[in-house]
Amino acid sequence: MAKGRRGRLILIDAHSLIYRAFFALPPMSTSDGRVTNAVYGFTSMLAIVLASRPEYAIAAFDLGKPTFRSQEYEQYKAGRRAMPDDLRPQMDMVREVLEAFSIPIHGVEGFEADDVIGTLARIGEERGHSVTIVSGDLDCLQLVTESVEALVPRRGITDTFVYGPDQVRQRYGFEPPQLVDFKALRGDTSDNIPGVPGVGDKTAAKLIQDYVSVEALLERVDELPEGRLKTALKANVDKVRLGKRMVTIVRDVPIELDLEKARWTRYDYERARRVFDQLEFRQLLTRFPPPDQVPVQPSLTFEPAPQAAGLKIVDDPAEAASLLDGSQDVGVFTFTEGSGRGCRILGLGVSMAGRTFYVAKPEAMDAVASTLSGRPISGHDAKETELALRSLGGGRREWAFSTFLAAYLLGAGSRDPRLEDLAREFLGMELVSPEQLLGTGRAARKPSAVADPEAAEFAARRAEAILNLRPRLEAEMRNLGVDYLFHEIELPLAGVLADMESEGVAIDVPYLKAMGAGRRPEVQPERAAAAGESPL
Repeated sequence: MAKGRRGRLILIDAHSLIYRAFFALPPMSTSDGRVTNAVYGFTSMLAIVLASRPEYAIAAFDLGKPTFRSQEYEQYKAGRRAMPDDLRPQMDMVREVLEAFSIPIHGVEGFEADDVIGTLARIGEERGHSVTIVSGDLDCLQLVTESVEALVPRRGITDTFVYGPDQVRQRYGFEPPQLVDFKALRGDTSDNIPGVPGVGDKTAAKLIQDYVSVEALLERVDELPEGRLKTALKANVDKVRLGKRMVTIVRDVPIELDLEKARWTRYDYERARRVFDQLEFRQLLTRFPPPDQVPVQPSLTFEPAPQAAGLKIVDDPAEAASLLDGSQDVGVFTFTEGSGRGCRILGLGVSMAGRTFYVAKPEAMDAVASTLSGRPISGHDAKETELALRSLGGGRREWAFSTFLAAYLLGAGSRDPRLEDLAREFLGMELVSPEQLLGTGRAARKPSAVADPEAAEFAARRAEAILNLRPRLEAEMRNLGVDYLFHEIELPLAGVLADMESEGVAIDVPYLKAMGAGRRPEVQPERAAAAGESPL
């Protein structure tokens, strides 16, 4: 998977995928006669791409107008057939599908979709994002880097392959940016790029391996042995240079990357369902992940969040315990593998006013857990964090705050309030998400495979966010009138649930056996009184 620490950006070359789907799939139509094979193929590909829940997605289209390439070279793509009549209306249908998933659509006059994608990929990479380009055209492989990968269909539309730098090298024998030199020499019949007569894949690849670029090759062309290759190169210098300009994807198109508008995961499910119903793709919608719930939004005005504190990794147990001295408000986040009683504790992120640190050594974790025993602390999921801490230094914590429970109450029962959403909305702080840290699908790694510096940044910054979220979420709960419910019911209940999971629940076996025998068991007076019933 492409490397990046700030979320994955999907860039979709919609035009090339639609064309590929149209010619790869047999004709299909709706009950009222609308042809939809290209829309179906494109949407099937989109489902594959979005299944791993990337944070951002953008689609690019050609605008069907002259570009700088066709203005310089009139024969550019001259051999291509006109768009089939059955395909033309499907372009708009695909736009409807993209809009239903809140995926912004871009196109810039004078440029192709490739150029838009190349520019957005460059900006995304510069901002620290991993980028996946989804295209039906191998031209995009020239954009591949350590942070930018390309996902392209091999056969049909849903049999896909992901190219990183290693995969490009294995296929061609040279670096991704050199693909433009390769195509300038070999030519490209689909775009009507002439190339050098007599130069095919093997010769072009060997020349690039030996001379690196067409410019270097043309400067040293006299070094080649006499023969047809040398003669052809000398006779076609202008065509080679032109071909390279034609196949080089522009990366400075005048366009902005607005990632907030590209957060597709909050799409309107009902709108998507209506679009799929109209296209008669009812089963296809089930392949898409459900939308995220809209995160809790601030309703009050707050001072700017404190600047991030310095972060250190502490190995010495005595130092870890001493850092907690005198701290009245402590934020804690546990970095674990698994959940509940069987989870493995890999590290603890801890934050106090002006101090943030991470411990991963077992002795240091035990020291922190023991020092925090009986002290008020704040966390995200209070129950899970308490269970993790009990497995270390023993004892019980006095829970002061849970960002999970506060967001649950403020969000009218939001099922899974994400800490990264809360940090973004209330603190303007971007946290590394679990998906960014670990990856998704087959490429995902276990938490235990994460190096300490990465784990420290992940867990300790989350502890810091918890600490800074507390006063803001408490103010929001007071304003909404749910602070009593939080402090008197929800937060104490988290401790009870942790007790139940760690200690178990006592079962009155004779009582249950009596019930199973069909008779009303004798209820002891003290139990009846506790339940508010008569023992008779």
